[in-house]
Amino acid sequence: MIRTHYDFEGNLLPSYGFFNDSDYKKIQPKDSINILYSMKANGPLNSKIHGNAYSRINGGLVRFLIKEQEAKNALLATKKGQKMSIEDKIKRLMPHEMTTKLFEEMANLRLKRTGTGLDIILE
Repeated sequence: MIRTHYDFEGNLLPSYGFFNDSDYKKIQPKDSINILYSMKANGPLNSKIHGNAYSRINGGLVRFLIKEQEAKNALLATKKGQKMSIEDKIKRLMPHEMTTKLFEEMANLRLKRTGTGLDIILE
């Protein structure tokens, strides 16, 4: 985002820069639009973020799409789904694939003792 580039239709997209990060100010173009805010999390903040997400998901406060395999079976059970091209099937199933990957990543969350307290980390 800090460099100008072209989108899929050939339109020139401007460069965006950070207004609070001196490291990026050194490498971003001088004429970039400074609207990005840089945040860097440390261990305890990461632990709070992971813990909050984990508790809300386990508490049933978040609803998810069906898993990739279920969506694929449901899609191929319809005539419209059977007639779709490979590219259209991939586009249609991508959100479900990402949901499946999210579940796999959430399964990797572990409680780890770190010094004085317990932090939740992604192993």
